[in-house]
Amino acid sequence: MEPPRPLHVASLSAPSENPQALNRYAYVYNNPLRYTDPSGHCPWCVVIGKVLLQTAVDVGIDYLIARATGTDFNLVDSLQVNAALNVTTLGVGSTVAKLRHLGKVATLATHADEVADAARLAGHMGDGAHALITASRLRQVGAHSDEGARLIKALAEQSTRGSGSRVVIGKWVEGGGYIAEAQKHGGIYFETAEGVWDALGKDPELAWAVNEQFLRNQLEAGVSRIELVEETIERVLRDPTRSKSFTAREIRFLLQEAANYGYELIGNSWVKVR
Repeated sequence: MEPPRPLHVASLSAPSENPQALNRYAYVYNNPLRYTDPSGHCPWCVVIGKVLLQTAVDVGIDYLIARATGTDFNLVDSLQVNAALNVTTLGVGSTVAKLRHLGKVATLATHADEVADAARLAGHMGDGAHALITASRLRQVGAHSDEGARLIKALAEQSTRGSGSRVVIGKWVEGGGYIAEAQKHGGIYFETAEGVWDALGKDPELAWAVNEQFLRNQLEAGVSRIELVEETIERVLRDPTRSKSFTAREIRFLLQEAANYGYELIGNSWVKVR
């Protein structure tokens, strides 16, 4: 079955140098997903309007961020940068552009104590967007600041999955590993939202800071046990190729800190004993 086509002829013919426009029954060059043309005379007008509007919004957000953070605002630079991006995306509100907007709003909210407002703005994009915003801002400010510490805690909470009285750690395996074990048998586990690794600039130290905070949160919460699954502590620590892996770092962290929270190592689990 052919897709439906407009039943009415356009009131004006298009310039002859654009063959696609010569068909007066073809709406917006047969690309209605990208363009709209209420009058039938200018399919590019709406696109241009979207580019201008989106650029204006971006520039306005840049200005508010500059005021909130006490930094200089350069109108020309802001116009050039935002216009270039919005021309590239044709002002259609791509996911990248939306996330960039949300990241700016989150930055503004951090300095203006309007986190609730930013959350409402981001809410329609799901929990993953919140984590991406947090990760992007953490990459900007770094871990060694008061704001960075708050962002690490927030991202650790946003990366806490599952439920139950135990925490599951282990090697990450796509479609398996500790995540699959926790999902099958029950347990709390650490998993960042899709895109967070990239939003952190693929910085292993930032990612580990969030992972470590997750573990500390569980120790402070007093979960009944933290369990390494599908391998042994000895095997992980003896493997020289995994000395910098997150699993090895989790084990070393727990060996150093868990006893301070009343945990005892029994087999491959840290069990709450007091």
